[in-house]
Amino acid sequence: MSTEHVSGSYIISGNKNTMITGGIQPEVGAGTKLLLKYWVKGAVYNSRPRNSSELDECFPGTRVELIEMMTIWTTSTIQGPKHHLLWMEGPAGGGKSTIAFSLAKAAASQGTLGASFFFSSEIVQATNFFTMVAYQLSRKISSYRDSLEKIVLEDPTLLSDAGLEAQFDNLIVNPLLTLYAEQPKDQKPGITWNVVIVDGLDLCSDTDARTIIRVIAKSVSVYGSRLPLLWAIFSRSTPNIRRIFDDFSLSHFCWQFELSNATSSEIRTYLKGVLNISQNPDWPSASDLDLLVELADGYFTYAVLIARFIRNRESLSPERQLEELMSFCSYSRWERCHSLMHKGGLPDHPLTRLDEYYRNIMNLIPRDTLPIIQQVLLLHHELSHRLEPITKDLINVPPPARLLASFVGLTLPELEGALAKLYSVLALREPEHIQRDLDDKWGSATIVFCHRSFLEFLLDRERSRGFCIRQQDQWLTLAVRNVSLLVRMYALNGSPRDKKIRDLGDLFSAKPVARRIIFRDELYQHLHERLLNWCAYSGFANTQIVQKLDKNMLQELEMEVNHELLVKFPQEARHHIRSTSHINYIPSLSLKGQFDLIAPYIEHHISSHFRKTLKKQEFQSTERSDLLRNYARSWKAYQSIINLLSLKNKFLEQVALQVWQTSFYEVMQAEPSLRLTKATLGVIERRREGDMLNTHRPSLFIRSLARMNPTGQLGSAPVSVANSLSIFDRGFRRPYINATREFYARESAALLSREHSLLTYLEHVKERLLEERACIAAFDLSNSHEDDLNFMQACTDTLLKDHCQKIYDEFERLLVKNGSKKDFQLILSLTPEIPGSLETLLEIFGTHVKSAMLGSISESTSGEGAAPDFIPALLAVRQGYIEIAESVLEDESRFCQVVDRVLEETVVERNLPREQELSMPDGL
Repeated sequence: MSTEHVSGSYIISGNKNTMITGGIQPEVGAGTKLLLKYWVKGAVYNSRPRNSSELDECFPGTRVELIEMMTIWTTSTIQGPKHHLLWMEGPAGGGKSTIAFSLAKAAASQGTLGASFFFSSEIVQATNFFTMVAYQLSRKISSYRDSLEKIVLEDPTLLSDAGLEAQFDNLIVNPLLTLYAEQPKDQKPGITWNVVIVDGLDLCSDTDARTIIRVIAKSVSVYGSRLPLLWAIFSRSTPNIRRIFDDFSLSHFCWQFELSNATSSEIRTYLKGVLNISQNPDWPSASDLDLLVELADGYFTYAVLIARFIRNRESLSPERQLEELMSFCSYSRWERCHSLMHKGGLPDHPLTRLDEYYRNIMNLIPRDTLPIIQQVLLLHHELSHRLEPITKDLINVPPPARLLASFVGLTLPELEGALAKLYSVLALREPEHIQRDLDDKWGSATIVFCHRSFLEFLLDRERSRGFCIRQQDQWLTLAVRNVSLLVRMYALNGSPRDKKIRDLGDLFSAKPVARRIIFRDELYQHLHERLLNWCAYSGFANTQIVQKLDKNMLQELEMEVNHELLVKFPQEARHHIRSTSHINYIPSLSLKGQFDLIAPYIEHHISSHFRKTLKKQEFQSTERSDLLRNYARSWKAYQSIINLLSLKNKFLEQVALQVWQTSFYEVMQAEPSLRLTKATLGVIERRREGDMLNTHRPSLFIRSLARMNPTGQLGSAPVSVANSLSIFDRGFRRPYINATREFYARESAALLSREHSLLTYLEHVKERLLEERACIAAFDLSNSHEDDLNFMQACTDTLLKDHCQKIYDEFERLLVKNGSKKDFQLILSLTPEIPGSLETLLEIFGTHVKSAMLGSISESTSGEGAAPDFIPALLAVRQGYIEIAESVLEDESRFCQVVDRVLEETVVERNLPREQELSMPDGL
């Protein structure tokens, strides 16, 4: 269970979501619970995961007048403020987020904070923006909460499917207007204003930012004080944001002002306060502070970075850090004078001083390490941005350290050491949510920049000069190294799985201890999508790149490259890559005319074309790999026709699918031999053996089965789900499940027949289950959630369920032999895969505890004399097993309950005298 602090309240995340405001727990209705499903963690002002270099709020004595002015604006009463919308614009590093945080804190303390939403580098999606605002307002306004409950329960799709404008109107505007209309006229003057604070709006997409500003501006303009909301928006003055405010002519009801730089006295106050860490009261000196204030040049972010550099815990001392900084400052001053004399003045750039500071930081990196650091940061930027597979939106997912280290040839400790000189501007941070298994945590840390302006500096060649990370030399080094890595990974195909795993351990610089196949596939996925692009960016200054691009590897892996970059490849390499491109075997169609005339035309024209195509030489091969490749390429091209017809008429789509099935699929599949099915299962089996393969062809084949009409009948009605699954059953589902059982039956029999312990077998099974799930996802095997479960069940039943008794016997043996925590946790980690297995283990555990307790009673009664008091012996046994449950067994609560239940049963069975019962623990 985790707790997140929210605007003077607490949201407790566990089995139930509860919010406690001001010590009073309001009723949480079903509608509220629905809203909580769309909660964005870290978006509320005082729940954000802040970097240690950032100011949560303005430092005491700084920005005082500004905060006071805005706080007065939020506390306007009766008639309300002149402006209902505030927009603070300013450059990166000016302190907008800190001011927004301070305003939110001040408003919360005065009871005027309605809601807050802070975009960040981790929070760039605005999908749940208005649902978050609505939820927070409902915690503040009880009557609004009741209305919102009804609205959400009546139409839950407002939370999941509605756009931003529809959410704003239905969740916020309409219920508030209704409450205003229902309020008695004599009470309407006493309006309590609620301020909604939005920071970093420029970080979300241009479309979403425009929509948010437009609907807010419209509500303020049209409804005025009928909506008791004030909006405070903080953002960079990007062209898009500026254009939005200009387009809507907001000047008459929007308070706009540009954030000015902090004063020298404010910067001095901050630096003097945070650098008060030395035993020497005169450090830093007044002259040092003067220079630091000059360097900050009114930018609080710069001042924060300076302070963090000086206070760097990795350094020898703050005094030494200050000396290093001063030496660089002296050089920078000389450089500025030289520029003024010989270039006629410095360029007028608002971040010139900040750039100088960043260059000073980069200068601290040793010359032999700098290229590696540049490659790491370039890869971080390159791998962070990728297209979401379904929506095709550009998403930001920072790559884990294990990928960065492997692509540049470093171990994880080497990567951490290389980045140590940059810890004043970035950090390696573990993700907040990882599974219990330590293997999940391996190399999962990601680079987090203290401020995004540092990465912007590194990407801008004019600003960063020689430190720019987008340089051909960096691409060349990455291309040469990773072409070699890909070739060496591919060369392991065909070798036994055990040998492959051992060799991969030697191949990877990051040195994964386990899950090497999964890690190899993670590397391959990125290289498959990007490596040829890196080669093109490199300019092919090194001929090794072309020499190592093996034709067979390119054909089997079907490496992808941007079409515009293909022309940059040398002729011999271009031919190999072009031979793997998707060949269009599909004819063009004329879709003009009436539908009843187009359908026969489509059927005749495409059927004739397919007959000619299947006679081509490349389609005569009976090799499974050739069959599957040609089928997948043809289906990919044919999908464009099907999609086009689907937009025009569902009947025409059905005609095209029927033609494909009868004229192409059935010919290549050649039922009942199922040639394509066997080819697909062959690829999947090779993947299970650990080969590195492209999953694209099998995925296209499986998707085609799910889409085809298997009935052989044409009609205007859509194909039913039941019918559409029949060809999927015949062509893939059933053969796949059978092949899975056969494969893992052979493997489990082979492993258990060797001189392996059951625990070694279970370690193998645990890794196998992870690989199987990855295989199902990579090949896009399932047609439904039910398929996911059935496909995995075929694996788990064969590897685990068929060997349950051996697992139970091993658990009992561990109890007798006092097995290690690792061994117990291995067995318990697999219990979710076997229904009912945990209950069986609890029974075994209870039987073992009972035996131990009876043994202690027997020992207590073996002597002569007075009636024994065996309660202390029972309690000692109880305590021992409670400690085992809490320290060794994962689900300790249930095992602890078993211990107490067995103790109670034993006491009852032994007819414990009343005077002895009094010495039992509380609750028994």
